[in-house]
Amino acid sequence: MNNQNLINILLVALFVVILGSCYNHFLKDDKVADENLAVTQTEAPQTQELEQEQAQESETPDLKAPEVKSKGNIEYSSSILTQLKTQKEVSVAVNPPTAYSGRTQESILNERKNYVLKVFNMPNYKPMESIFGGIASGKPWIGVKGAYCDGWQSTKGRTDGPSEESVFMNNPLGLVMIEMPYYTYSIPSSCSTTAKLLPTKITVSKEAINVYYNLSAYHNNYVRPEGRKYTIYYLKPINAKDFGYEWGYVANSKYVGFSDENSIMDNVYNFLDFIHLGGACQVEGGCNNGSPNQRALEFRPDAFPAYMQIYLWKEHPEHTTSNPDMIVNIYMN
Repeated sequence: MNNQNLINILLVALFVVILGSCYNHFLKDDKVADENLAVTQTEAPQTQELEQEQAQESETPDLKAPEVKSKGNIEYSSSILTQLKTQKEVSVAVNPPTAYSGRTQESILNERKNYVLKVFNMPNYKPMESIFGGIASGKPWIGVKGAYCDGWQSTKGRTDGPSEESVFMNNPLGLVMIEMPYYTYSIPSSCSTTAKLLPTKITVSKEAINVYYNLSAYHNNYVRPEGRKYTIYYLKPINAKDFGYEWGYVANSKYVGFSDENSIMDNVYNFLDFIHLGGACQVEGGCNNGSPNQRALEFRPDAFPAYMQIYLWKEHPEHTTSNPDMIVNIYMN
């Protein structure tokens, strides 16, 4: 074998080695690419799920009412003011309802004065005549159970027990509260006497009063299933009006709808609340009850939790955005 043939053989062998090396390299690259593709395909759903979760989190409503600074035009008691020097927010007691039927106007209003003086610095407080002057002494009052529980099916027992208006009159710091309309889809008469729409908590700060309700539990336990979609509630501003806040506006809210086209959510509203001897209870001789029916205050919770932020003024404001004298935040869980 001459030298040229030997060189040719060596060149062919070298070419085969190089070709084999390249082939193995390509196989390795393909394997890595396949592995990367598999990892990418595995991670893609996880990434999509994470993005969906993040999107859902970003869509979760912020159910804290906006922090708006009011004029803080309110006369808290010295005890509350002392606590507010070191605390941003102070909890106050939610007082239970009491029975008014058969009592005198003087007795009932003296009870209210006692509750007012515990939380307000108003030594000369006198219940507003235009609100409470129509209370008739010795007459029955619609009871909590009669209003919220018996379905308005019978007048029997309608005025027994704690009175419905006392829910509001005994809790004067609840400047605006929630009332369940009488006879509207309430459950049958077998319901418990505990079926009363009371706040679970009331807190106060320098700028606002916060009233908390477990409204979903009430709605699901004490409203007939066929009525839950249509049941309406009322805002009850009788305390606000008594302390001079005669104008209100729902400035911010979530998951709340109002029935009337000219509701308190649409325009600044002048509160009309008063108590008188009326025939709504359908009891002979009439009963003391809150009035009138204010459609502008009828609302329906669309989902839970929900909230309303209500601006209050003592004089008619120039605009709905005018700085309020006080703010009430109603939280509905």
